[in-house]
Amino acid sequence: MTKKNKRVIITVLAVCCIITAVWSIMRYNARRELVEQFNSDLALRFNDIMERTYPLIDHYAAAINDRADSIDVIAGRAKANEDLRYSDAFSVMWEQYLKTPVAKKCFNMMGEYEYLKLSPVYQMLTNSGDKRQEEAVALQKMTIAGEMLKEPYFLDYDSVMSVSKTARQYIADGLKVMEPYRSKQTDIRAWRKITPQQYFKMFEKYNQ
Repeated sequence: MTKKNKRVIITVLAVCCIITAVWSIMRYNARRELVEQFNSDLALRFNDIMERTYPLIDHYAAAINDRADSIDVIAGRAKANEDLRYSDAFSVMWEQYLKTPVAKKCFNMMGEYEYLKLSPVYQMLTNSGDKRQEEAVALQKMTIAGEMLKEPYFLDYDSVMSVSKTARQYIADGLKVMEPYRSKQTDIRAWRKITPQQYFKMFEKYNQ
């Protein structure tokens, strides 16, 4: 093989490498732009949904805090009770609490939030891409807070107080993250009017 042929082959290989590198860079940039746009669309969807869901989240947070307050009071009284064991005293007082207007209001609010949690709306909020990851985590922690306070009578005093404190913190952290999404909307059931079909067109281009 002559030197000239070697130069030609080396040149061709070099050109091929350059073309491959350029193509890879262009493909990477195109993919990155697509992912960026996808996350931006998810963020816009989150903003729109949260504007109508925030009233429920706000009222749910207040209900959980009220429930935590009641649990703390009941736990304190049950611990101070000298006639019954702590668990028995707490159970009796808890049954009495469940009949109060405060408990019923809290129960209704938690029920509405449970309805949200089982809906596609909640899935859209918690699957909102990189740009709304903090909000999604905050919402999930607020959901956990409610779960933690559902059946406190199964716990001992120290555990009840620890769980109550953690639930309050989850709620406080969540509200801090969600506060920027507060709007003039006040209907706690406004989220029920949201349907996934409203957002299909926004994401059709990603399925092509």
